[in-house]
Amino acid sequence: MSGQQLAERARDAAARQARPASFLRTWRIFGLAETKGLGVQAGLWGLVALLTVFLANPAPVDYQVGQVASHTIRADHGFQFLDRVATTQKKLAAESQVPPVFIMDDLLAGILEKQAEQIFQRARAILTDAQFRNEDSRLKVLEALKPEFLALFNLPENSPAWPGLLAVRFDETLEKRVLNLVAEMMARGLMDDELETASNHTEAASAVMVVNVSNRSEYIMPRLNVLTGRRELDRALEVQARKLAVEYDWNDVDLILNLVRGLARPNLKHDPGQTRERLWRASAQVHDVYVNIWPGQVIIQEGTVIDRPVMEKLTALKAGQKQGFNWPSRFAGLFLALFIFYNLILALFSLSPKRRLILPPPREQAFMSLIIFLVALAANAALVFGTSLSWDFDFLDNQTLFLGLPIPAATMLACVFFGLRRATLVLILIAVTATVVIPGEGRFMAMLYMVNGGIAALLSLRTMKERKALVPASFWVMVVNCLTLMSLTLFSDAAWGRQTANNFLAAVACGFFAGVLTSGLIPLVEMAFGFNTNLKMLELGNLDSPILRELMLSAPGTYHHSVIVGAMVEAAAEGIGANPYTAKVGAYYHDIGKMKKPLYFVENQSGENRHDTLAPSMSALVLVGHVREGAELARASKLPQVIVDIIEQHHGVSLMGFFYHKARNQHQPGQPEVNEGDFRYPGPKPHSAESGLVMLGDVCEAATRSMAEHTPLKIRSLVKSVVNQAFSDGQLDECDLKTSELAAVINIFTSILIGIYHHRVAYPRKAVPEAAGPPWPEGDKVKEPANANLSVQPAKGAAH
Repeated sequence: MSGQQLAERARDAAARQARPASFLRTWRIFGLAETKGLGVQAGLWGLVALLTVFLANPAPVDYQVGQVASHTIRADHGFQFLDRVATTQKKLAAESQVPPVFIMDDLLAGILEKQAEQIFQRARAILTDAQFRNEDSRLKVLEALKPEFLALFNLPENSPAWPGLLAVRFDETLEKRVLNLVAEMMARGLMDDELETASNHTEAASAVMVVNVSNRSEYIMPRLNVLTGRRELDRALEVQARKLAVEYDWNDVDLILNLVRGLARPNLKHDPGQTRERLWRASAQVHDVYVNIWPGQVIIQEGTVIDRPVMEKLTALKAGQKQGFNWPSRFAGLFLALFIFYNLILALFSLSPKRRLILPPPREQAFMSLIIFLVALAANAALVFGTSLSWDFDFLDNQTLFLGLPIPAATMLACVFFGLRRATLVLILIAVTATVVIPGEGRFMAMLYMVNGGIAALLSLRTMKERKALVPASFWVMVVNCLTLMSLTLFSDAAWGRQTANNFLAAVACGFFAGVLTSGLIPLVEMAFGFNTNLKMLELGNLDSPILRELMLSAPGTYHHSVIVGAMVEAAAEGIGANPYTAKVGAYYHDIGKMKKPLYFVENQSGENRHDTLAPSMSALVLVGHVREGAELARASKLPQVIVDIIEQHHGVSLMGFFYHKARNQHQPGQPEVNEGDFRYPGPKPHSAESGLVMLGDVCEAATRSMAEHTPLKIRSLVKSVVNQAFSDGQLDECDLKTSELAAVINIFTSILIGIYHHRVAYPRKAVPEAAGPPWPEGDKVKEPANANLSVQPAKGAAH
């Protein structure tokens, strides 16, 4: 690739970052990070849903009492039977017509009115009594009446109502207005706020039965017009306030409303006893419903236990019954539900921390769908054949074969190849799919059994480093399977006998063969699908591998730099929950492209800097070339694609600042302007947390190496500046590194770099024999280019 082509590629990459979303790319609105796999995903999981629907509708079989219907049975002729469900529904409908009963204390409003009238009359009498010599004496007498007034109107001691009434001298017109409003509000019925929600039946009723206390008369009223609480009372008084404002000023209006609120008392109460009695009477008057079964109607639904009444109906059917399914609706409904579930749960687990949807690669989804369907097929077959065997062998349960299936092997494989998050997704998909295809009422127990065993396997293998980790994983699957089986046996209240003992043996066999099957399938899956495991990464991380040995011999400075970066990113990946093995191996191989031209990178130089004789644009091409050449070498060496991606992405589209500034300083008037895009790496940006860590570790180590003084404070400041610069430059926009995780990365990088570049005590000169010379060759010091500390990227571009 020529220099001009590389420059055009860099400019296109920069333009794509700034290009607004077009109509054809509106998928970005939904946060999709890529769309190439959408069609593949829809077709793949649609096929899985289609096959699952077929497994969920097995061929008809002859049944006996106590067995489970594996399919729907329909009648081929009509007959009559008692429909208990319709009878129950009819009774519920009759009960729904019965209004709840409320007791209305219709005398309470009159009692309160008389008490209020007496107080107002006594107050007016005191105010108009001529025997009092002055107004002060009248007020003193009225003060004795105040506690009784406040108690009746439920007002506090400092209420402004009493001074207000004194001001209007307990006006009789105002009194009548208050009493009329109280009578009007209580006539509708006023409930205590704490008793407003009496029962579900009361809340659902559209009308209520009101029974007066005085004469036990009953009448039905709309619920909204009767059940008035304090909140409704306040709203009604707000309406009255606008009417009162026509006759009174606002001070008098507030006085009237306060008196009405205080005097009104709850006079309506729900009577649950009478309500239940009337509901029972309405239900008792309903007659049983007998229903005619017509040809083609459903006799028993799939998954229902066949009891004796149902068996009598089946026996009554003559030969030539037309058993079948309502294929269009059943097939379409189950297929659509499964298809939606598969894609939604996959999207949920594919969301990145930045709320973007990053779909798994198609081959990863293909492997997921394959193992999920195989598990569903095996579970369905085991239960069907297990039921048949249990008819002939009484020591076998119909679930014995299912309990012995090594289903946890599927989650073990997913955990080994995809990690804990994706393995959890696979476990959920397996549980739902297998539950759909499992016939009978044992679906709930079977799902618990599968989920518990799968979780035990995931917890045991979440940090798998060696193949021998499968041994304890198998052991814990056995233990959890046995505990789950024991719990389910107690739940079902099944008899403990020979069948139960065989079920426990099957549970133990499940754990044992799950580990054996996983161990045998790992290399086959690696070859068939090209997946990578932590075990493979550990093998690639061997520093004696041919590529790394060649790197050590041809570019020792780069090799040393890569080893340090590997230690940094491994620790950082462990700290934020990323894959430390992928990060470390990616760091080891990220600069293997420098083996082509090692002397053009300052860590491999011993005095002469070849970039001093090159134009800045040519120097930029050399630096860009090591990424391309490294990716080509990795592919030729058949390194995993994830390592190739790290090699291609570890610079992103960052700026080679040293040569960019050098080109600008050398720019002469009349020459074309220096294009920043010509001095940027072509990308792409890091797409994974591991790739982002390698980018940050790479530039942090290179920048720290170029420092003149390696104090802890300066190293920390430099690392923080480098990470912030990469973040602000948008280099981390497409990877899964959270902002909160970057702080942990800074701390980890800083501690490791401080440990590497810590201050050392100088040895006394007399400790070294003069004839031996200095303990190290002084000519080995690395020559760094001028202005190496202009920025983070310039130092990296020139020296690295």
